Amino acid sequence: MYYYEICINELETIYQKRIRTSKAGENLDLLIRKRSNQKVVGTCTFKRIDPKKMSAEFGIMIDHKFGETKSVLEAIYLCFEYFYNTLQLSLIETAAFTTNHRSRELMKHIGIPLHSIKRNVMVLEGESKDDACYVIKVDQWPKFFL
Repeated sequence: MYYYEICINELETIYQKRIRTSKAGENLDLLIRKRSNQKVVGTCTFKRIDPKKMSAEFGIMIDHKFGETKSVLEAIYLCFEYFYNTLQLSLIETAAFTTNHRSRELMKHIGIPLHSIKRNVMVLEGESKDDACYVIKVDQWPKFFL
């Protein structure tokens, strides 16, 4: 899961770009709104939705002000619930750089098991990055991780 904390100004730009790329029907973006004022504070995305395999890749971006709150867990819970119950899909894949300790701890906290490590998936700032890949099936999902 590429769990990013970003500034709210950046989020609008990123979300508008995602809307344009989602028109092909393979992606689904869900807004995360603050309950008190309905202000957008993040987005959850299901990419590469594959109805035949009943799977998709999951990611989340959230305003850095909310990164250390229960809001992240609630957003993930609601996204997973929508994925499994409404879309009737059964397998979520997600990944994080092996150096992204916050995302990896979040995976562990919500019970998403490590599936594999992919080596050299990207070069970022001159450094080769590895991905920790996670997979969770509907029957493995701990519905009460909040």
